[in-house]
Amino acid sequence: MIVELKKQFLFEAAHHLPHVPAGHKCARMHGHSYRVEVGLRGPVNAQTGWLVDFALIDDAWSVLHRRFDHHLLNEVEGLENPTCENLCGYIWRNSNYVSPSFAR
Repeated sequence: MIVELKKQFLFEAAHHLPHVPAGHKCARMHGHSYRVEVGLRGPVNAQTGWLVDFALIDDAWSVLHRRFDHHLLNEVEGLENPTCENLCGYIWRNSNYVSPSFAR
């Protein structure tokens, strides 16, 4: 059986966007409550009855959570321009080791 599991994580962080036009509101430092959804898809293991141990997902996310939560995202190496799109890419590139079933 193929299943898709999703788990949500939250963090609070500040950022500013350095490449927006002068006077743009996002050029000023401001904060957000972020919600990240991690998805995995694949076959259920016949022996364990699950796709993946949720503790492994939690452990993998905890690394990123420590980098992001209550931090200035612009100071995270690789997130100097922390748009939502760049943040998604950063999370994707730094989360692929969670499981080969990582879907989003």
